[in-house]
Amino acid sequence: SDNSVVLRYGDGEYSYPVVD
Repeated sequence: SDNSVVLRYGDGEYSYPVVD
């Protein structure tokens, strides 16, 4: 499936797509 992953850390966040 086509999902969005968001990593949250000290100064902000980073999002990226993942294909499962």
